[in-house]
Amino acid sequence: MPPSTSTATNLELRDYLSILRRRKALIALVVGLVVLASVAWSLTRTPQYRASAQVLITAREFEVMTGRTPADDADAVRAEIQFMSGRQMRRAITDNLGYLPEPSFRSSPSTSPGVIVSVTSTDAERAAKEANDFANAYATERRALVVEDIDASIAELDARLQRIIVDVTEDQGRLEELLVQLDQETDVSKQRLLTAQIEQITNRIDPNNVNSRRNTIQAERDGLVARQDSISGGGRFTVVEANVPQRPFSPQPARNASVALIAGLALGLVAAFTRDYFDDTLRTKEDLDAITGGIPVLGIIPAIDEWRDRKTALLEAVSHPNSAASEAYRSLRTAIDFISVDNKIDILHVTSSTSGEGKSTTSANLAVTLARAGKRVILIDCDLRRPRLHEFFGLDNGVGFTSVVLGSTRIEDALEPVAGVPGLLVLPSGPPPPNPSELLSTKTVQSKLEALSRSADFVVIDSPPLLPVSDSVVIAGLADLTLLVVTARTTATRSVLRSVEMLEQVNAPLGGIVFNGVGHEGTYGYGYGYGYTAYAPRSGRAAAAAKTASTARLPDEAPPTNGAGPVTSTNGSNGHAAEVSRRH
Repeated sequence: MPPSTSTATNLELRDYLSILRRRKALIALVVGLVVLASVAWSLTRTPQYRASAQVLITAREFEVMTGRTPADDADAVRAEIQFMSGRQMRRAITDNLGYLPEPSFRSSPSTSPGVIVSVTSTDAERAAKEANDFANAYATERRALVVEDIDASIAELDARLQRIIVDVTEDQGRLEELLVQLDQETDVSKQRLLTAQIEQITNRIDPNNVNSRRNTIQAERDGLVARQDSISGGGRFTVVEANVPQRPFSPQPARNASVALIAGLALGLVAAFTRDYFDDTLRTKEDLDAITGGIPVLGIIPAIDEWRDRKTALLEAVSHPNSAASEAYRSLRTAIDFISVDNKIDILHVTSSTSGEGKSTTSANLAVTLARAGKRVILIDCDLRRPRLHEFFGLDNGVGFTSVVLGSTRIEDALEPVAGVPGLLVLPSGPPPPNPSELLSTKTVQSKLEALSRSADFVVIDSPPLLPVSDSVVIAGLADLTLLVVTARTTATRSVLRSVEMLEQVNAPLGGIVFNGVGHEGTYGYGYGYGYTAYAPRSGRAAAAAKTASTARLPDEAPPTNGAGPVTSTNGSNGHAAEVSRRH
């Protein structure tokens, strides 16, 4: 049944929240760096002060000043800002002040329409002075320019009035000449022409027509004079002067930090989702299931803080037997027991894709857990290049597996029992051979492993990682079951796929995966005891037994030994070692 829309949405939201949890450190780092950079920038900038004066301009004032009717106050202000920024006005202000301030202009609110003149300076008093100087000079020069234009218009009208008087005088003289010509002319056609000219001049000098033209011009002149008087008397383009600013306009550390916080959060989210998108590592069991094609996850081992120091060998099953990790190892042991019900497992091979994924830790803790369940276990360190198992148990690595294979030491002399863990024998790697791959490929190694398997219930082999060297592939061919250790947030998807491919190429029995170092998100709510349940359906008997075996200690399991650090070996041998000696 397909999931509902709400379910799909919840899953998507859960994924997003999971990304935020995983990348919270990255997000915090980005936010911190951005905010820190913002604060540092703010503290290193020279304070800038901004003072603003205002030139009040309404549509009515604009009409009085310019003679043009704007659409509204905003239209008048826009036109005035354009004029204020023009070359003519800047030149006039420079001539007026002797210098030219460099202000910025913007419209003021509609409740008090006008132009806000702002000047920014490192000196607060200078900023206020330059803003006021510019605004006052502008108002003065603007009025002067308008008055100058009106004066020119009045002069033009006066000239037109004077021209009317001159024209009337000239027309009267011309009329007298035409009348004399008419009296002397005998030609009828010429008489008609002279009569028409006389009528035209008579109409032009008619007092009514002359007075009409004079009145029109005089009315226009009177209007200009009234405008001029209104402007010259003040009250137009009033200036509201700027006060000296008390605080810097820039920088503003608090505001900048707030903006940086928002910007840093946005950048942090982008960085988190980008990094997560390109992150090829496996984080959850769901991620692992998606790429392994049905290979069961036999164990989910939770992350332990002490594992962050990879140089420290830690036997969690011994030092903290009641911890979640120890319980997870017991679940892994149970899963292996279920598998061996139908398919006898004598040699158990533990490996990983690359180094540092916890294969040696898994081998050691699994061996201890098997032994405490009453099994006879031989733990062999076949990582002949970088051996570590001897560190877990406090053993000397001078004699070991290579010594036995090369025949320099008897096997019973190389096996080391472990104090507090009856049934467990450890075979360190021994001196490093010149060519580990060739040594592991010999018939001697195969025969020794077969002989050891007859002396124990389980032979657990810790081998080198798969990808760097071929040693592990050789050992996988000799084992009855291979466990691939994968570490959450460390192992890359491509590494797991390549490791599985290598094991399949040699027909190695890959029994399952141990998902190591898993955080809370990696379990998806199933708990750390989830391990074997994915494999249990292969055996009906195992599935039934799993209900009680996953968390309970087996009846023959020895009580744990408390304490931290590696387990020390004992001098001498127990019954298990004696049996090995008899068989060899």
